[in-house]
Formats: sequence, structure tokens, C-alpha cells
Amino acid sequence: MEFIAGTIDLEQSVHALDVWNYLQSMLADVEGLCGYRWPTVSVSSTSEVPSFIIIMKTKGIIICDVVDSRITQTSDDGSQWKTSAEDGWTTSRDVVLSLFENEIRNRLSKNPRLYNRRTQQLAIPVNRALIFCQNEPEDFTRVFRSDDVLAAIMYKETLNRDFEGFFRAVPQCQISDELLDLIIADLETTNSLRRSAVHGDTRSSDEVGLVSTFVRQSLTHTLKLDQTQRKISIQLPDGPQRIRGLAGTGKTVVLSLKAALAHKNYPNFKILFLFNTQSMYKQVTDWVSRYYAEEARQPINTENLHIYHAWGGRQQEGLYNRTALKYGLKPLTYRDVRNETDPLGAIYARLLEATKGRIEPQYDMVLIDEAQDFAPSIFETVFYLTKGPKRIIWAYDEFQSMKDIHMKEPEELFGLNDFGLPNVPNSSLHGTYVGGVEKDFALKNSYRNPRLNLMAAHGTALGLYRPAGIIDMIDGRASWEAIGYKILKPSTERFRAGDEVVVERPVEHSRNNLELLLRQDGQGDQQLVTTWVFDTATEENAFVVERINKLIAEDRVQPEDIFVIALDLRTSSAQLMEIRQGLDERGVKSISPGFVEEPSRFKVPGFVTLTTPFRAKGNEADFVFALNGQRVVEDMTFRARNALFVAITRSRGWTYVSGIGEAMTSLEKEIYGIKASYPQFRFIYPKEDAIARNRLILTTDDQIAEKDQEDVQRVVGDPRKRAMLIEALKSDPELRNDLKEAIQDDHRS
Repeated sequence: MEFIAGTIDLEQSVHALDVWNYLQSMLADVEGLCGYRWPTVSVSSTSEVPSFIIIMKTKGIIICDVVDSRITQTSDDGSQWKTSAEDGWTTSRDVVLSLFENEIRNRLSKNPRLYNRRTQQLAIPVNRALIFCQNEPEDFTRVFRSDDVLAAIMYKETLNRDFEGFFRAVPQCQISDELLDLIIADLETTNSLRRSAVHGDTRSSDEVGLVSTFVRQSLTHTLKLDQTQRKISIQLPDGPQRIRGLAGTGKTVVLSLKAALAHKNYPNFKILFLFNTQSMYKQVTDWVSRYYAEEARQPINTENLHIYHAWGGRQQEGLYNRTALKYGLKPLTYRDVRNETDPLGAIYARLLEATKGRIEPQYDMVLIDEAQDFAPSIFETVFYLTKGPKRIIWAYDEFQSMKDIHMKEPEELFGLNDFGLPNVPNSSLHGTYVGGVEKDFALKNSYRNPRLNLMAAHGTALGLYRPAGIIDMIDGRASWEAIGYKILKPSTERFRAGDEVVVERPVEHSRNNLELLLRQDGQGDQQLVTTWVFDTATEENAFVVERINKLIAEDRVQPEDIFVIALDLRTSSAQLMEIRQGLDERGVKSISPGFVEEPSRFKVPGFVTLTTPFRAKGNEADFVFALNGQRVVEDMTFRARNALFVAITRSRGWTYVSGIGEAMTSLEKEIYGIKASYPQFRFIYPKEDAIARNRLILTTDDQIAEKDQEDVQRVVGDPRKRAMLIEALKSDPELRNDLKEAIQDDHRS
């Protein structure tokens, strides 16, 4: 049995907690789900949702409500009760149970697999029970009439005996795993998000053998939250909470559900959903609005639920712009901070300096998506904007950071108080809150990416098969397992230099079943990631244009299900424009968010999307072309490897990685190495000083700053000259002045 505590700690009902503890003991070995005030289903307020909803493979659905107060009088028809806790009349909890059962039946009856139209019967039984905590059996001869309560009646004092008798009396049934998934998905309305996410696939061809058919079939499965996702979505923490998850594990989905459910259950809460990639605005807004509408059957209250980009601007309200204006500051534009290494972090740092502790808390809960892209100054601002007990929930994927793959702890993120102590100590994420609400989650299951795609992305990001040595490392068994891998070697918890390491990506953590469909058709899944080497960028562009034209014309792929992602930002504008012209000549429409069209106009029906890794974050497509693969090998900061990770993990189907020259040939060999050992990684655990990125983290005067490396790459094309200049900078810092002048000349040209 999976137990979902929800907000039981916030309800402060001693009786409900006692019953909850009993149910956990009683139902521990029964297959199914037991939730406190979950699923909400009812269109009424939280108080109208019964205490416990139990879904079992052998007993169907049991709705169980705890009556805290003593019932002193009932109305003539039994629909109203007077209690010891209230002066007036209140709706009978038996009526509430009956209405809730009707809501469940109405929702499930929309699914033909769960409802027989001829007999007008559900495929599963639904039963109801009331647990009286203050009344005694003799009250039913004095207060109640025989037909006042239609549900089964239990008493807290004799709960063990009463519940066991009720449980035995409920008829047996047999519900398959697949049917159980359907019931849960329909009750928690997550299938509505699947319909939204794959709108294009319903228009794709069903013709046997077409790649578009395979992708469409892989996306028709029931979208049911896994246990971790459900806990995150439903539970409201009584303080900070961190969610760690790889690309495609559903971080944005669960944050959207959490925002919608909290908005429904606590309508007076002020809630902020903060994100960084402008192209995600429509997706997040659609998901939150759609799920809330399914649950509450009304639009969200935009006064209490804010969905903001971290910066904002004239076209779209954002947290920075809104906050700056509120405190009488003129918001900075990108032009004001374009020379900063992190412009977004810089504007928040200046905001904090200008307000000097004047920021007042206004939000009861803040949800932060793409947290790996946010500087500490943003987290500190959010801390001041959030009311106690600081319900700040941030979702993190260190592999999608364009800087490194090391997750920052709370003490590094939220700043210091007036006494020099952390605003949020690391210990704030240890243990659980009351009711078993976890403080730190790890999402292991990948729903978007096929196994090979995810492993190719990981393997290249870490440089596990790089001839010059490993670039970065996930240290220890727990860290690998947290992101869904199984450790075959070594047997120790911590790894030591020289250990032979063998890790495997189990199929059960890959919820994209495209791999299975291809194998059932007699094909392998190695085709899902392919590499292409060209002599010139012109040849590469021509290949992309022709391949896209073939996918659309012959394989019936919808244009919006194709992304083209340029990894080299220095040439991306010109390269994507050339590809766009080539597509135009073949009658294929495309958009370039942020270059031509607005950044928020990202995935448009009938148009191929031409973009960069940063703008592609949070989005997904069936087919992804990652260009400029040579950049991955040439980039001495290794950030291009993180960019390639982002590009590959946008794909829920096929990925084409292309580039030019010897550097691309080198990357191709790395990817071949990954595919050869798939579904495993095999490598020797390196020494700390042998990890390339560690050598790049510079702390002493004789080491070159990462910013210098970036600057060198911008103005020096020849790799040998680049290396010579870097060495010279180490011994002669004055050369930086010449480098800055060269960069300024580059800007002017």
C-alpha cells in the first residue's frame, strides 16, 4: 500500500492522525493507495473532501471520513447535523460521503474501460464508512434515526474490531495493474496533462513502420504519477523542500500540480511559480490552469497565483520587474548588465543592495523550476519574499546547468542573516516534516527520454569515454542511485580512485516505451542516437534541411515535433537562418524563438523550431537535431557538454548529433563508446586531481579564471594559439587588458 499523507500535519486533527496510523498498520500488505484528503475529486472546498480515500486491487474504492465532533442533533431528513463544536447546523458527513461518491462515479464513468454503458455500472465497487470519534453506539438510538446514515458506521474506541468487520464484509474483486493505473490517473486527472502534452501525436499517421507511428504509440500510455511524484504534488511541506530530478523526470509537471492543488486547497494562499526559460511560460500556465480547472471547475485566481519569469519585461510580467517597481526602482534591462558573467544574477544582486532589507514577505509558498540556472541572489530575494515557515520548493537538475554539475546546498543559496548565519541551514533538508512529508526528494524515473538518449547525454556530459580523461564525476553509490542507476561494481558505498565502476540504467526507470516498441518490431534502439561528421557547416546545414524534409514528407512527422538546436552560440543566429531559408525553399515552415519570433512562442503547430539549448529547456520534441558537435570537444570550460546534455534530453524519440572536422570525429568516438557498453557505463574511477573540471575550478593566483577561458575562445580560433595564450595569461595577468580590447573590437565588428 502506498500511503499519501497530504496535508495531514496542517489539519491538526488528533483523531485523523490516530486513524491514519491505524490504517498504515492495517493496510500495509494490501496492494493499492491510501490517501489523506486525496484525491480531491470534489468540486467543493477541502472541508468537503472525506478524510481517507482507499483504492485496493481486491476491494475497489473505500471512502472513509472521520467525524471529529460529537453529533448532538440531526434534522428531520438527516441531511443536517448539529455538533458540539458549532452553534448552527452543518451538512451531514454522510451526505458529504454520498456526494463525493457521485463525483468519483462521474469522473470514472467517462472512461469506457471503467464503466459499462449498457448496465450503467462501474467496473469497480465503491463503499463508504464513517468513523465517529466523540459519539457512542447508544447515541444512535437517541440522536439518529435508522435511515439518517447510509454509510457503514464505526467508532474510534472500537476501530480495530469495526474496521476489520467492515473490511471482511466488502466483497472481493480483482483489479489488474493496468486498470488500477487507469483509475488512479483518472481520479488525479493527470491524463489531462498527457492529452495536453502530446496534442500533435493524435494527428500522426498510424501507418506501420513509420517513425512517427512508433513515437505516437509510445506516448499513448496512461499517465499516472509514480509514488515520488504523487507525494511531491500532494504534500504541502511546512518549510523548505528540494526536488532533484533529471531531464524528463517530471519536475515541471509535479510543480504545476502542486501549484494547482495548493491553490485549490488553500485559496487564500499567495503562491508564486518562478521559472527561467521564457519559452516555458505557455506550457506552465497551460498545465497549472488545465489541472486546476479539472479539479475546481473554474479558472485560477491570478491575484493569488502568480506564474512569473524570473526577469520579465514589457511583454511579460516577471518577478524582478515587479519587485523593482514595487520598491521604487527603475528595472534594469539586459543592456545594463550585458557584460556581466551572469546578467540575471547581477540584477538581483543589485536589487538586494538597493532595497537593503526592505523586501517584505508576500508569498505563502514559492515554487522554483530550473533552479540550477539561478544565482544565489535570486534565492535570497525569494527567501525575503516568502512568509514563514518559508515554504520554498525548488526543482533542480545539475546536469542542465550551463556552468557545472554540482548541486549547491541551501547555505550557498539563500544568503546570510544579520548575525552572519545561513538563512536556510543545510540541516533544514534533513529528515521529514510532521506527517512524514519529506524535505528532499530524488526523481529517478525518466518519462521523456529513451534509455539510450539519456545515457548518451550523461556519458558525454561526464566525459566517461573521452580520450583525454573524465571531465566530471558522480561520487558514490547513493548519488548514482538517486538519479536512477544501478551499481554493479564496486560493492562499496563510496568509490576510490582505481576502482572498476560498472553502472547500469535499469529498464524499469525508463518509462518511455519506444525502446520496447522498436525491439518488438525487430529493430534495435541504437538508431535513436546517431552521429554525423561533415567537412563544412554548409554541408551540415544541407543535411539537416534534407533530413527534416524527409521526416515530414515521407515519415508523416508533424513539423512542431522537430527541434533544431545549435550548440555554438557564436554562429547560431547565422546557421539557423541558413537552415530556415533552406526549409522555406522546400515549403517547410519554421520559427526561431528569440531570434525572429518572441522567445515565448516556442512550439507552434505546423512549424519546426530552430533554437539554442538555453531556450529549449523545459520543452520536448520527438526528433532533435543537435548541431555544432565539434564545439563539445573544443570548449575548454566544458559548458558545451552541459549544452549537449540539454539538447539530447529534449528528445523523446530520435536524436541526430552532427558537427564538422576532427573535433566532431572525436565526439563521435565518445558516443560510439557509450553505445557499445549500453545499457551500462564502464570506467575506472579517477583521482580527484585527474578530473578535468576539478582542474578548472580555480582558487589560486597561478590558475586562470573560467571567464578568461571563455574570452580567449571568443577571439582566438586556432586551438594551439588558444592554449598558448591561456598559458601566457597564467604568468602575465597584464595580458588581460589586451584581451579585453580584442573582445571590444570583436563586439564592434
